[in-house]
Amino acid sequence: MLIVNISNITYCLSCVNYILSYLINNIYNSVFYHSYQINSKPVLSVPTLTPFFLTYQVNNNTMRNLIIMIAFSYLFMSCNAQNKQELKKENTLVLSKTKWECKIAEGCINFYEFKSDSNYIFYNCEMEGDIYFGDYYFRGDTLILDRKGSIYDKDLPKESTERIKRKQYKAIIKNDKLKHLSTSDWVNGKWVKSDFKFDDAYSYKKVD
Repeated sequence: MLIVNISNITYCLSCVNYILSYLINNIYNSVFYHSYQINSKPVLSVPTLTPFFLTYQVNNNTMRNLIIMIAFSYLFMSCNAQNKQELKKENTLVLSKTKWECKIAEGCINFYEFKSDSNYIFYNCEMEGDIYFGDYYFRGDTLILDRKGSIYDKDLPKESTERIKRKQYKAIIKNDKLKHLSTSDWVNGKWVKSDFKFDDAYSYKKVD
């Protein structure tokens, strides 16, 4: 699910202008030895930037090429990080305030309701209408559903074995259908992938 954000293009172009201007006008001159006056005599000072490979004299073209290469490397990484962040945000906005249903049997429908603040609830008709809650976010194109518990847990003691345990579900949205891919259990402070296999015949369709 890819959403183009024009602000990303503007951001990247501004990066080009700023980085090249700054590096070529400032760093280019600062990496070489410069002179200043002590008792009216010019003396070479220690450079402000002195990586070991810059302590040797290099020609202007080589230095200029190096600076441009560094600038574009930084630009690529910066824009890539910005695009990932924007894509994650846009994907979350697409799901916010939506409802997705899956018919399990006659009179039994499971559904997800995604909230605008990256929270969700899951109604499980197979568990006598239990309602789970958790957080959701995207990792690339994969939807991560972090189930934290049940709304009924608050009525149970903390040591109760009936409290819903934390689980993580990975899903994908394709052709307007939400399908589970895998699930993991929270064990000793880390996720342990389960061997459980989801039935491909079941998927969730957007209804609201």
